[in-house]
Amino acid sequence: MSTFRRSLWAAAFAVATSFAPAAADDDPVIAKDGSKLSEWVAEYERNEGDSEKAQKGRSYAVWPIAESGHPKALAFIRTVLKNDPSAQVRDTALWEMSGLGPKAEPLLPEATAALKDPDAEVRRSAATLLGSIGPAAKAVAPDLLAMFKDSAQSNRVRVVIPRALVKVGADPAAILP
Repeated sequence: MSTFRRSLWAAAFAVATSFAPAAADDDPVIAKDGSKLSEWVAEYERNEGDSEKAQKGRSYAVWPIAESGHPKALAFIRTVLKNDPSAQVRDTALWEMSGLGPKAEPLLPEATAALKDPDAEVRRSAATLLGSIGPAAKAVAPDLLAMFKDSAQSNRVRVVIPRALVKVGADPAAILP
């Protein structure tokens, strides 16, 4: 085979394979069982409404989406955090994202906003997520510190804040009385 033909085949192979990841990435596999993002989004959407069963169904669907950390999954979780009326669903999304650590940084604005959520469990998961993001979340240290010092804040929330503060890089002396 001539050098030209070899180069032509190599170029054709490179072009053909360069499209494959983009096509596969349109609906990424996000779970260990091989299930795709679209399957879990469909499960989430099937469970509309305020009933306890619907909220549990959406929480169940959000779990693997948030846990995956895929950029498309993060975009979906952003929408969930902004729009889902269920505290249980928002809490699940935030809590599962905390396992991603710094990979969850794209959701820093939503996690910061969740610190003001009316539900204590959502605030607790938001503080945990911010701590897991680490130094990139250092700008929220004053908000976390204010929450910690607020005696009206739930103890379930206050107990996770010192660790979050240390993990974001805040001065540990600020936590001490």
